[in-house]
Amino acid sequence: MLDWSAISMDISYRRISRQLHEIATNLLKFTQFLHLVSGVPYESIYLVGHSAGAHIAGLAGKQLRPQRYGAIYALDPAGLVQLPLGEDKRLAPNDAIYTESIHTDIALLGNPSTKLTQAAFFVNWGLGQPHCPNATAAEFDFACDHFAALYYFAESLRQPRAFGATQCRRCNGCGLFSNSRILLEEWDCGCTNAAKTGECPMTVFMGGEPAVPKNGTFYLSTRSKPQPFGYGETVRIKRAGPAKYLHSSFLSNKFVGNLLTKWHN
Repeated sequence: MLDWSAISMDISYRRISRQLHEIATNLLKFTQFLHLVSGVPYESIYLVGHSAGAHIAGLAGKQLRPQRYGAIYALDPAGLVQLPLGEDKRLAPNDAIYTESIHTDIALLGNPSTKLTQAAFFVNWGLGQPHCPNATAAEFDFACDHFAALYYFAESLRQPRAFGATQCRRCNGCGLFSNSRILLEEWDCGCTNAAKTGECPMTVFMGGEPAVPKNGTFYLSTRSKPQPFGYGETVRIKRAGPAKYLHSSFLSNKFVGNLLTKWHN
Protein backbone atom coordinates (compact mmCIF):
# COMPACT_ATOMS: atom_id res chain seq x y z
CA MET A 1 0.00 0.00 0.00
CA LEU A 2 1.36 3.39 -1.02
CA ASP A 3 0.63 6.08 1.58
CA TRP A 4 0.57 9.50 -0.07
CA SER A 5 -1.89 11.04 2.37
CA ALA A 6 0.48 13.88 3.25
CA ILE A 7 0.08 15.15 -0.31
CA SER A 8 -3.55 14.16 -0.87
CA MET A 9 -4.73 16.28 2.07
CA ASP A 10 -3.78 19.45 0.18
CA ILE A 11 -6.91 21.53 -0.41
CA SER A 12 -5.72 22.37 -3.95
CA TYR A 13 -6.48 19.43 -6.25
CA ARG A 14 -4.57 21.05 -9.11
CA ARG A 15 -1.48 21.27 -6.91
CA ILE A 16 -1.92 17.60 -5.99
CA SER A 17 -2.23 16.65 -9.65
CA ARG A 18 1.09 18.27 -10.49
CA GLN A 19 2.78 15.89 -8.04
CA LEU A 20 1.28 12.63 -9.33
CA HIS A 21 4.29 11.85 -11.53
CA GLU A 22 6.63 12.11 -8.54
CA ILE A 23 4.37 9.86 -6.47
CA ALA A 24 4.28 7.37 -9.33
CA THR A 25 8.08 7.32 -9.40
CA ASN A 26 8.14 6.32 -5.73
CA LEU A 27 5.60 3.57 -6.44
CA LEU A 28 7.77 2.37 -9.31
CA LYS A 29 10.84 2.23 -7.07
CA PHE A 30 8.96 0.19 -4.49
CA THR A 31 7.82 -2.38 -7.05
CA GLN A 32 11.35 -2.54 -8.46
CA PHE A 33 12.58 -3.26 -4.94
CA LEU A 34 10.03 -6.07 -4.58
CA HIS A 35 11.11 -7.47 -7.93
CA LEU A 36 14.81 -7.42 -7.07
CA VAL A 37 14.51 -8.73 -3.51
CA SER A 38 11.79 -11.34 -3.88
CA GLY A 39 12.04 -12.15 -7.56
CA VAL A 40 8.33 -11.53 -8.13
CA PRO A 41 7.82 -10.93 -11.86
CA TYR A 42 6.31 -7.60 -12.84
CA GLU A 43 3.51 -9.38 -14.68
CA SER A 44 2.42 -10.83 -11.32
CA ILE A 45 2.07 -7.37 -9.78
CA TYR A 46 -1.37 -5.73 -9.85
CA LEU A 47 -1.78 -2.03 -9.13
CA VAL A 48 -5.12 -0.91 -7.72
CA GLY A 49 -5.77 2.82 -7.50
CA HIS A 50 -8.80 4.91 -6.56
CA SER A 51 -9.48 8.36 -8.00
CA ALA A 52 -6.13 10.10 -8.55
CA GLY A 53 -4.49 6.86 -7.42
CA ALA A 54 -5.64 5.28 -10.68
CA HIS A 55 -3.58 7.80 -12.63
CA ILE A 56 -0.63 7.27 -10.30
CA ALA A 57 -0.78 3.57 -11.20
CA GLY A 58 -0.88 4.44 -14.88
CA LEU A 59 2.08 6.80 -14.62
CA ALA A 60 4.07 4.13 -12.77
CA GLY A 61 3.22 1.71 -15.56
CA LYS A 62 4.58 4.12 -18.16
CA GLN A 63 7.84 4.50 -16.25
CA LEU A 64 8.29 0.73 -16.02
CA ARG A 65 8.40 0.28 -19.79
CA PRO A 66 9.45 -1.74 -21.71
CA GLN A 67 8.39 -4.10 -18.92
CA ARG A 68 4.79 -4.02 -17.76
CA TYR A 69 2.75 -4.77 -14.67
CA GLY A 70 0.24 -7.59 -14.88
CA ALA A 71 -2.84 -5.43 -14.36
CA ILE A 72 -4.09 -2.04 -13.27
CA TYR A 73 -7.53 -1.70 -11.69
CA ALA A 74 -8.73 1.89 -11.78
CA LEU A 75 -11.49 2.50 -9.23
CA ASP A 76 -13.54 5.51 -10.33
CA PRO A 77 -10.49 7.24 -11.83
CA ALA A 78 -10.35 10.98 -11.21
CA GLY A 79 -11.53 13.39 -13.87
CA LEU A 80 -11.52 16.86 -12.32
CA VAL A 81 -8.14 17.73 -13.85
CA GLN A 82 -7.38 14.69 -16.00
CA LEU A 83 -10.23 15.04 -18.52
CA PRO A 84 -8.31 17.12 -21.08
CA LEU A 85 -4.93 15.43 -20.58
CA GLY A 86 -3.19 13.26 -23.15
CA GLU A 87 -2.23 9.63 -22.53
CA ASP A 88 1.27 10.58 -21.44
CA LYS A 89 -0.07 12.39 -18.37
CA ARG A 90 -2.87 10.09 -17.22
CA LEU A 91 -3.93 6.47 -17.08
CA ALA A 92 -4.00 4.84 -20.52
CA PRO A 93 -5.01 1.40 -21.84
CA ASN A 94 -1.48 0.09 -22.36
CA ASP A 95 -0.02 1.07 -18.98
CA ALA A 96 -0.18 -2.61 -17.96
CA ILE A 97 -0.74 -5.93 -19.67
CA TYR A 98 -4.40 -5.52 -18.71
CA THR A 99 -6.22 -2.40 -17.54
CA GLU A 100 -9.77 -2.17 -16.19
CA SER A 101 -11.76 0.77 -14.84
CA ILE A 102 -14.87 0.80 -12.66
CA HIS A 103 -16.85 4.04 -13.03
CA THR A 104 -19.35 5.06 -10.35
CA ASP A 105 -19.38 8.88 -10.28
CA ILE A 106 -18.78 10.22 -13.78
CA ALA A 107 -20.62 13.52 -13.25
CA LEU A 108 -18.68 14.87 -10.28
CA LEU A 109 -15.42 13.39 -9.00
CA GLY A 110 -14.88 10.56 -11.46
CA ASN A 111 -13.92 10.36 -15.13
CA PRO A 112 -16.47 9.64 -17.88
CA SER A 113 -13.93 8.61 -20.51
CA THR A 114 -14.17 5.14 -22.04
CA LYS A 115 -10.59 5.45 -23.27
CA LEU A 116 -8.62 5.16 -20.03
CA THR A 117 -8.48 1.37 -19.96
CA GLN A 118 -8.96 -1.68 -22.12
CA ALA A 119 -12.22 -2.50 -20.33
CA ALA A 120 -14.46 0.19 -18.81
CA PHE A 121 -17.37 -0.75 -16.53
CA PHE A 122 -20.08 1.85 -15.88
CA VAL A 123 -21.96 0.67 -12.82
CA ASN A 124 -25.52 2.02 -12.83
CA TRP A 125 -24.37 4.14 -15.78
CA GLY A 126 -21.77 5.66 -13.45
CA LEU A 127 -24.45 7.84 -11.86
CA GLY A 128 -26.33 7.79 -8.56
CA GLN A 129 -25.31 4.51 -6.93
CA PRO A 130 -28.54 3.11 -5.41
CA HIS A 131 -27.14 2.43 -1.93
CA CYS A 132 -25.96 6.03 -1.50
CA PRO A 133 -28.10 8.61 0.35
CA ASN A 134 -30.00 10.90 -1.98
CA ALA A 135 -29.53 14.63 -2.20
CA THR A 136 -32.40 15.44 0.15
CA ALA A 137 -31.20 13.15 2.94
CA ALA A 138 -30.21 14.78 6.21
CA GLU A 139 -26.74 13.25 5.95
CA PHE A 140 -26.20 13.54 2.20
CA ASP A 141 -22.70 12.40 1.24
CA PHE A 142 -21.64 13.75 -2.14
CA ALA A 143 -18.60 11.42 -2.19
CA CYS A 144 -20.58 8.20 -1.67
CA ASP A 145 -20.86 7.49 -5.41
CA HIS A 146 -17.14 8.12 -5.87
CA PHE A 147 -16.15 5.63 -3.19
CA ALA A 148 -18.67 2.98 -4.26
CA ALA A 149 -16.13 1.55 -6.72
CA LEU A 150 -13.97 0.41 -3.78
CA TYR A 151 -16.78 -1.63 -2.26
CA TYR A 152 -17.73 -3.19 -5.58
CA PHE A 153 -14.15 -4.18 -6.32
CA ALA A 154 -13.66 -5.63 -2.83
CA GLU A 155 -16.80 -7.73 -3.30
CA SER A 156 -15.51 -8.96 -6.67
CA LEU A 157 -12.36 -10.26 -4.97
CA ARG A 158 -14.42 -12.26 -2.50
CA GLN A 159 -16.84 -13.41 -5.19
CA PRO A 160 -15.40 -13.14 -8.73
CA ARG A 161 -18.79 -13.94 -10.29
CA ALA A 162 -20.72 -11.27 -8.37
CA PHE A 163 -20.88 -8.62 -11.07
CA GLY A 164 -22.04 -9.90 -14.42
CA ALA A 165 -22.01 -7.18 -17.07
CA THR A 166 -23.20 -6.74 -20.64
CA GLN A 167 -21.20 -5.12 -23.41
CA CYS A 168 -22.31 -1.80 -24.87
CA ARG A 169 -22.00 -0.29 -28.30
CA ARG A 170 -22.03 3.38 -29.23
CA CYS A 171 -25.10 4.35 -31.23
CA ASN A 172 -27.39 7.20 -32.22
CA GLY A 173 -31.05 7.00 -31.25
CA CYS A 174 -30.78 3.28 -30.63
CA GLY A 175 -34.14 2.42 -29.12
CA LEU A 176 -35.40 1.68 -25.63
CA PHE A 177 -32.29 2.65 -23.72
CA SER A 178 -31.03 5.30 -26.11
CA ASN A 179 -31.48 7.92 -23.39
CA SER A 180 -28.95 6.12 -21.21
CA ARG A 181 -25.83 8.16 -21.62
CA ILE A 182 -22.21 7.96 -20.66
CA LEU A 183 -21.33 11.62 -20.65
CA LEU A 184 -22.90 13.03 -23.85
CA GLU A 185 -22.81 9.85 -25.94
CA GLU A 186 -25.62 7.37 -26.49
CA TRP A 187 -25.03 3.68 -25.84
CA ASP A 188 -26.94 0.51 -26.55
CA CYS A 189 -26.37 -1.77 -23.58
CA GLY A 190 -29.51 -3.82 -23.92
CA CYS A 191 -30.44 -7.13 -25.50
CA THR A 192 -33.38 -8.66 -27.39
CA ASN A 193 -35.35 -9.43 -24.23
CA ALA A 194 -34.55 -6.23 -22.34
CA ALA A 195 -37.80 -4.48 -23.28
CA LYS A 196 -39.87 -7.39 -22.00
CA THR A 197 -37.93 -8.63 -18.97
CA GLY A 198 -35.59 -5.77 -18.11
CA GLU A 199 -32.77 -8.30 -17.91
CA CYS A 200 -29.92 -9.42 -20.14
CA PRO A 201 -27.47 -12.31 -19.93
CA MET A 202 -24.00 -11.35 -18.78
CA THR A 203 -21.11 -11.41 -21.23
CA VAL A 204 -18.25 -10.81 -18.76
CA PHE A 205 -17.66 -10.34 -15.04
CA MET A 206 -16.31 -7.12 -13.57
CA GLY A 207 -13.25 -7.16 -11.32
CA GLY A 208 -12.12 -10.34 -9.66
CA GLU A 209 -8.71 -11.91 -9.21
CA PRO A 210 -6.80 -13.15 -11.11
CA ALA A 211 -7.49 -10.59 -13.80
CA VAL A 212 -9.43 -11.88 -16.80
CA PRO A 213 -8.70 -9.65 -19.83
CA LYS A 214 -11.70 -8.02 -21.50
CA ASN A 215 -12.02 -5.24 -24.03
CA GLY A 216 -14.77 -2.70 -24.50
CA THR A 217 -17.38 -0.73 -22.59
CA PHE A 218 -19.73 -2.55 -20.22
CA TYR A 219 -22.84 -1.87 -18.15
CA LEU A 220 -24.17 -3.44 -14.97
CA SER A 221 -26.46 -2.47 -12.12
CA THR A 222 -26.31 -3.20 -8.39
CA ARG A 223 -28.65 -3.75 -5.47
CA SER A 224 -29.75 -0.84 -3.33
CA LYS A 225 -28.75 -2.67 -0.15
CA PRO A 226 -25.09 -3.51 0.49
CA GLN A 227 -23.60 -6.96 0.90
CA PRO A 228 -24.01 -8.32 -1.60
CA PHE A 229 -24.18 -5.55 -4.16
CA GLY A 230 -23.88 -7.79 -7.20
CA TYR A 231 -26.68 -9.57 -9.05
CA GLY A 232 -24.37 -12.38 -10.16
CA GLU A 233 -24.90 -13.62 -13.70
CA THR A 234 -28.01 -11.51 -14.32
CA VAL A 235 -27.71 -8.00 -15.72
CA ARG A 236 -30.69 -5.84 -14.80
CA ILE A 237 -31.08 -3.03 -17.26
CA LYS A 238 -32.20 0.22 -15.67
CA ARG A 239 -32.67 3.64 -17.16
CA ALA A 240 -29.96 6.08 -16.28
CA GLY A 241 -30.84 8.25 -13.32
CA PRO A 242 -29.40 11.66 -12.52
CA ALA A 243 -26.44 12.00 -10.22
CA LYS A 244 -28.09 12.50 -6.84
CA TYR A 245 -26.18 15.63 -5.98
CA LEU A 246 -27.69 17.41 -9.00
CA HIS A 247 -30.78 18.23 -6.95
CA SER A 248 -28.82 19.43 -3.94
CA SER A 249 -27.32 22.79 -3.10
CA PHE A 250 -23.79 21.40 -3.46
CA LEU A 251 -23.61 21.88 -7.21
CA SER A 252 -26.04 23.18 -9.80
CA ASN A 253 -27.15 21.57 -13.05
CA LYS A 254 -25.75 24.58 -14.90
CA PHE A 255 -22.30 24.10 -13.38
CA VAL A 256 -22.17 20.41 -14.25
CA GLY A 257 -23.61 21.00 -17.71
CA ASN A 258 -20.97 23.62 -18.47
CA LEU A 259 -18.23 21.34 -17.16
CA LEU A 260 -19.28 18.39 -19.31
CA THR A 261 -19.90 20.53 -22.39
CA LYS A 262 -16.47 22.14 -22.06
CA TRP A 263 -14.78 18.75 -21.91
CA HIS A 264 -16.84 17.31 -24.79
CA ASN A 265 -15.96 20.22 -27.06
